[in-house]
Amino acid sequence: MSHAKILDAIVPYEFRNLPYKMMLECGCGLGTWGYLIRAENRGSQAYIVGVDITKEYLHFCKKHKIYDDLILADVSKLPFRSNTFDFALASEVIEHLNKKRGIDFLDQIETMTRNKILLTTPNGNWPIKGAAGAERHMSEWKVKDFTKRGYKVRGVGLKGFDPGRVPHMFCILMRFVFTPISYLLPYFGELLIATKIK
Repeated sequence: MSHAKILDAIVPYEFRNLPYKMMLECGCGLGTWGYLIRAENRGSQAYIVGVDITKEYLHFCKKHKIYDDLILADVSKLPFRSNTFDFALASEVIEHLNKKRGIDFLDQIETMTRNKILLTTPNGNWPIKGAAGAERHMSEWKVKDFTKRGYKVRGVGLKGFDPGRVPHMFCILMRFVFTPISYLLPYFGELLIATKIK
């Protein structure tokens, strides 16, 4: 699947191909989204800032020149002024904060962003299984947590399928089949996409 198709599948229509001047990615990790935005020329005019709390991730992003600037920071204590960014993205970040810090993060990102915000997170409880030391989900986020703050929420996949109990290909098939339904009825989605246009 091409980068464009990945972005088109995940990023809501009103967020595509817009001329952002200043973009922020919170919890940029290894720079997957920054790379995809650059690769598809969707942020070519933008100055993109990546923020993460892990130095190794930032070193990787710097080595591969994914972002224009990189900041080592906790996303619940962002060092930016009000209305600094045109667009802010935080994919699979907020669930790694406890609820209070997550609300603080939303308050900050809404203050420092002028135009558009896009967040993704699991729908409710989604325990992480795996190696010791894996990043844990510290909070649950549901549709109403975002809609009461003025976000439009869409769903991806179907909630309730545990990849550890059913074959991986079956989970992929269920996501493909049920995403059109959960997109319109996000309460049933495995993942949530919350967007806010100010």
